[in-house]
Amino acid sequence: MTPSSSLPPGPTGSFLMGNLRAFGEQRRIAFFMELTRKYGEIASFRLGPRRIFLISDPKLIEQVLVTDARHYIKHFGARAYKPILGNGLVTSEGETWLRQRRLSQPAFLKQRVLGYAPLMAEITT
Repeated sequence: MTPSSSLPPGPTGSFLMGNLRAFGEQRRIAFFMELTRKYGEIASFRLGPRRIFLISDPKLIEQVLVTDARHYIKHFGARAYKPILGNGLVTSEGETWLRQRRLSQPAFLKQRVLGYAPLMAEITT
């Protein structure tokens, strides 16, 4: 088994650019939905030399973002914006991230998210 065969499935893309062209040509949500439809709830793709993993299963997302969050690092793009955005929820990691996540958690309670649902549906369709 080669290292690449143990990765989640996804489009091959070009040698140098990976899937950058397809990623740039579509609305992001359309690109992600297409990956999920073709490759399942865990897929991967490349932006240049970087391998990106897409998880669309809610239980796995919870595992990555909540249960095992300490075992994952931020996307290189989020870290690149740290000088501009500061040490906020998007760019921070570790204890700082955990504290900020707990402060923002009320916005993601079920009743609040239900209130956002019409807007989310409008944007994604």
